[in-house]
Amino acid sequence: MRKYIITALVTAALTFSFNTYGAEISKIGKKIEGEYSVQVIKVANPDGETLSTKSISVDGTTYVPLRVAADTFGYNAEFENKTVILTERRGAVDATTGSPPQVEVNENALKLSELNSKLNQIRVELTTIQMKQVNGPLSEEDTKKYKELEAEGKAIMEQIEALKNQM
Repeated sequence: MRKYIITALVTAALTFSFNTYGAEISKIGKKIEGEYSVQVIKVANPDGETLSTKSISVDGTTYVPLRVAADTFGYNAEFENKTVILTERRGAVDATTGSPPQVEVNENALKLSELNSKLNQIRVELTTIQMKQVNGPLSEEDTKKYKELEAEGKAIMEQIEALKNQM
């Protein structure tokens, strides 16, 4: 009798956990809460420009038609293999100014962002190796990798400091 009760409890727990998980993912069949106009305000046109199609709100999140938004900002929107690809148009013309869109790129800021991303990846790998110590001493391979990651992390932190000093 005890086996049947335990089996029933485990089955019920698994059944309800899968149903709950599946219910949270899909937006299909959700109710549209509202439609909203989208106004794009740029430095060159402080009065703004209203997009030709409206956005919608579902579960508190507003969705803007991608193709229209991309077109407004000088991008082509393509769909390939269930992936959205936005490509900047060469020689694109800003609808509000009649001239190519102006984009400022701060190379140091981009480099800083890349270095911070690498440093975060290293921290994750270091933490993963540290977690292995809970089960016992580290293997020689893990110890070697840990030291290499530490050295790489220090070098990246020095590069980050140098970039911050330049900015």
